[in-house]
Order: sequence, then C-alpha cells, then structure tokens
Amino acid sequence: MHRILFVEESLEGLKNVIDTLGPQYLVTGVPSGEKALLSLDKEQFHLILLEVVLPDTDGFRLCATLQNKKETQDIPVILLTTKGSLGDKIIGFSVGADDYIVKPFDPSEFKARVESRVTKFVSRNLRQNTANSSEFVLPGIRFQPALQKVFVTDDGQEF
Repeated sequence: MHRILFVEESLEGLKNVIDTLGPQYLVTGVPSGEKALLSLDKEQFHLILLEVVLPDTDGFRLCATLQNKKETQDIPVILLTTKGSLGDKIIGFSVGADDYIVKPFDPSEFKARVESRVTKFVSRNLRQNTANSSEFVLPGIRFQPALQKVFVTDDGQEF
C-alpha cells in the first residue's frame, strides 16, 4: 500500500483527500510542519501533500527544508493549497515542489496527478535498489531479485 503524508490542519481537507484517493493509499494527516518532520523521521512515505498555509510554518519553507534533507529530498511533494496566484505557483516550484494543485480540485485530475508521482517514485526506487542490492525494502514489501521472491509485510509479519 502506498503511503502519503498530508500536511494540513483541516480535518475536512484530510477527509476529502482520503475519500478521493480511495483504499489503495494510506494517508497520514498531520496538522503542522513540526509534526510532519517528526512523522518523516519515523515512517517512510511515497508522497507528501503539503498545504502552504500552516499554523507553525510556511509550506514553501517546509518544502525547501524537505528538499535540503538527504532523507526526504527524493520524496515527491505536491503543494495542495488554496493559494492559487501565479506568484505562489512560481514560488512553489522554485522551492522544489513537483506539482502544484489549487483547492478546490477536480477529484479525477487530483487522483491522476498523485498516481503519476507515486508510480514514478516507486519505479525509480525499485530500479535504484535493484542495481545496488541483492535485497531491498519498500514500505510493506521486501524484494529479493536474485531469488525472484517478493514478500508482502503487514505489521512486521511476512506473507
């Protein structure tokens, strides 16, 4: 299951994203930049959805921070925000966002953009890990290419 971190203080916004993306994504919602950084230290994510207007920081600043950290620089970031001016979009891309979506969004387009970013991220990591290791792990999956085996994990239990 693909994991998404959604940094947004609105519970209604979180529910809307969860409803739109459906059951193939596990969306973790956090209300602040500080909690986002704590979550990223504890868990691995395939995508970060980031509101620009946050209670403790500016989403642009947080995006730049994520791009400058080795542990998070490769995770795609989509800014999902009510701030829709051309200037805001330019700032978003200049700090490293992979995409910029203005709320309210079209659910089909939003889901397609998320799927595109997640698929590219997973494929890129799969290729890199295959080239560098006889075994590699993604959240919920362990691969052993030399043995042609894939293990699906759930809470530490392998199937």
